[in-house]
Amino acid sequence: MAVRLGVIAIIVAAILVPSYAVDFDFFYLTRQWAGGVCKHSHKQLDTEENRRTCTRYPDDDIFTIHGLWPNREDGTWPSYCDDSAKFDGDLGKDLLEELSSEWPSYYGSNYGFWKHEWEKHGTCAGPLIADERDYFDKTLELKEKYDLMDALTAAGITPSTEEIYSRQGFEDAIKAATGAKPVLLCSGKNPATLTEIWMCFSKDLKPINCTAGTSSRCRDLRFLPISRTHSTTYS
Repeated sequence: MAVRLGVIAIIVAAILVPSYAVDFDFFYLTRQWAGGVCKHSHKQLDTEENRRTCTRYPDDDIFTIHGLWPNREDGTWPSYCDDSAKFDGDLGKDLLEELSSEWPSYYGSNYGFWKHEWEKHGTCAGPLIADERDYFDKTLELKEKYDLMDALTAAGITPSTEEIYSRQGFEDAIKAATGAKPVLLCSGKNPATLTEIWMCFSKDLKPINCTAGTSSRCRDLRFLPISRTHSTTYS
């Protein structure tokens, strides 16, 4: 009887574990800066028909969310972990308005962007992330708690068409405010232009130093203002 009950308990536990619970080591919270992304994104793709120009910009000068991504220390990551957990977008008016402000697509449909992030990355974040709404709620909470513009402004780092900043200055400013070293992403060279900042979080969503990834293209960088047009005049 005891053996039978033990087997039943194991079966029940297996059923209750979300099907998208997979192995990973930490999260990246990835955030975009339109001043850099919209200057360079249309130049980085191979063919003319695949090139994209920003058609939407954040209303305020903020880093917007790209995603919350489960990742592994070896540089790999899980993706599309639960085919049954399709994005339905039934998130309520208030949350959808917040997502439109804090997590917009620069190129096309917000709905399509959120669908991609949930199905590719969010479905791999269980059991910490319970469902679609929980994925967006927790990501927004992290963005608000660890505000990059506040951290940079406190260190005297502000968008500029003239100023050249150091990678170390950015890393120090963010670590001073959050307690953890980030990863910077840049495009172009001589100097590079900041496009994204990634923070690393433990599986219980505490900031940790990023050890994977690279900021090598960001040794000296520009932090360009957001130009809310389809073209830029920066050289």
